[in-house]
Amino acid sequence: MRKIIAFCVAGIIAMLTGCSSVSQEKYNSLESEESNLREQYSQLSAEHNDLQEQYDSLNSDYEDLKSEYDSLQSAVESVAQTTAATTTATPATTTAPVTTVQTTTTTPQTTKPVEVKATMGETNALNKAKDYLGIMAFSYSGLINQLQYEGYSLSEATYGVDHCGADWNEQAAKKAADYLNIMSFSKSGLIDQLEYEGFTHSQAVYGVEAVGY
Repeated sequence: MRKIIAFCVAGIIAMLTGCSSVSQEKYNSLESEESNLREQYSQLSAEHNDLQEQYDSLNSDYEDLKSEYDSLQSAVESVAQTTAATTTATPATTTAPVTTVQTTTTTPQTTKPVEVKATMGETNALNKAKDYLGIMAFSYSGLINQLQYEGYSLSEATYGVDHCGADWNEQAAKKAADYLNIMSFSKSGLIDQLEYEGFTHSQAVYGVEAVGY
């Protein structure tokens, strides 16, 4: 009987020892997994911080560019209002349209082309276009838009811009130089900016290359 009891006790002890060994291995495995998860978390946290810094830097650059653009727009509007005040005090004078017809008794009647004079609105739009070009560079469409902003009709503004004698390639070069005096641009970025101002692609490329790009 004693031998049987001793055998049973030995078996129980062996079972407990085996269970303890299994529990220790499981604990070690979980501890290793926890360590790996902590390392992964640390790496992800570092990547998150790097991305946050990049975002903050880009956002700061955007705010600086937006502020410079707003300042430029304010300057343009201020100059436009100043020139409007100085030119409206001296309206241009125009004469009535003149039509000349010449006839002869020996040959069929012939007429000379009708000489059409510009209206007062067209003449003033032309003068205003020249005033603007004297203080800053404009694209063709940009100058028409500016004259419309001043209150001229589309036909008056178009007449003024068509007859102002501007070289739009030269205007693109002047506008490119103006931008480079305020901020730095890449070649493609400056071309995009000039196209945004209303210049055609070929005019924008000419203007950018004219300033040294």
